[in-house]
Amino acid sequence: MSGGFAIARNESFNVLDRYVGNLNKVAVAYSGGKDSTALALLLLDWVSERGRSDLDIVFVHSDTLSEIPEMEFWAKRFMEVYRDYARRSVGVKVDFIVTKPKPIDTFFWRVLVRGYVAPTFSFRWCVELLKRQPSKEALSRVGDIPILLGHRDDESRFRVSTLARRGMVCPLTAGGCGAYYYSVDGNNTKVYPIRSWRDVHVWDYLRLWRTKIEYLDKLFQLYLYGALPARYGCWHCTLIKKQMAHYILSKNYMYLEAARIVFRWLSDLTWMRIPKDKGYSRLGPLTPAARAIMARLIQVTEKFSGIKFYGLDESEVEGYSLRQIFFDISPQEANNLVQRIEQRHIKRSSWRFTDIESIRNIGKHKECVLRFVEHVNEKAKHVDEEVREYIVTVINSVVE
Repeated sequence: MSGGFAIARNESFNVLDRYVGNLNKVAVAYSGGKDSTALALLLLDWVSERGRSDLDIVFVHSDTLSEIPEMEFWAKRFMEVYRDYARRSVGVKVDFIVTKPKPIDTFFWRVLVRGYVAPTFSFRWCVELLKRQPSKEALSRVGDIPILLGHRDDESRFRVSTLARRGMVCPLTAGGCGAYYYSVDGNNTKVYPIRSWRDVHVWDYLRLWRTKIEYLDKLFQLYLYGALPARYGCWHCTLIKKQMAHYILSKNYMYLEAARIVFRWLSDLTWMRIPKDKGYSRLGPLTPAARAIMARLIQVTEKFSGIKFYGLDESEVEGYSLRQIFFDISPQEANNLVQRIEQRHIKRSSWRFTDIESIRNIGKHKECVLRFVEHVNEKAKHVDEEVREYIVTVINSVVE
């Protein structure tokens, strides 16, 4: 263990000493990424060294139903592996709380039913609906115990500014308040034990554990053994220039990258938006034609990639999966169900609603769709060659 890393580990142990101490229960916010995985293993390391086999651990995992499928499947499997290893090696109990957005808050419902456009930094609806609200519900179930998070300053400048707003930056030294490592959110104390770690510390630490937990090999594969500084998140995220996970994984994921880019371009067109007379923008939701394009885009992306958008199957309303509602059951039955759900959750008139038949029947919007296909083919000439062919394939297949 290098001297620099040994210092980082000891510092993190001091944080756990201070904020977990002699408590009998702690929660870990687990995304499945390299940082939260390193944090979870660090906690086991601390438990073993401090002789805290009486500590109960609760994993809080937020599944947005929009994650890169391969990463989400890894995360859920690793939690099981971790639970078994923790019980065998140090005798601690591990429980899971897995949260998901409500069906009406999923990416698919918000885009196809309510016409939500691709998020911007001033309209980050996805973060609120897919992450924050389900997480708040999970935290209310956890109770008044510390929540450990794997956020690090080395991740991004945006993350640094966010952490700085949540807490002060005084050091964990004699007489220091240690607020650099924690923040308070309602009744919950959020603790950031590896906040000062650099990427090299994370990978060095994971390599130490790789000899103990064989399943960690999958995580190394997902990150190309640390060769690329990728971050995993929602496949459709348009708040980033590139979803690097799509480039790291198999070429099939490049069809998802193409769909992500097309969603951004579609949302930026004024003639694909319904005008409105109030709000910070006079551009409202996606038009029926735009929603029909998105519905078809989802289908052709699955077809060419061979990758299923699992959120369509794992989110259900009144016994029907979202896939059945948007693509399979009769349009009339789907319309009745969607209108019933919308009226239940929206008190005012649902002016955003577009009937399911209109969304499924892309031929009904032929002129508008052909105009958009031409627009995309022109824009595709100016993007990286690496993704261009995938954009051209999916968009031209929308009209077939």
